[in-house]
Amino acid sequence: MAGLVRWLGGMSREMERGRAMMRHPKPREVVVVSGREQG
Repeated sequence: MAGLVRWLGGMSREMERGRAMMRHPKPREVVVVSGREQG
């Protein structure tokens, strides 16, 4: 049961992330910039 709860929690977190990304105007550019800084 604990594993199932964790899996459902992870799914909800992924959904929240997707919604937050959709809220941002240009998420792709932000990801590219962060990737360049790391590289």
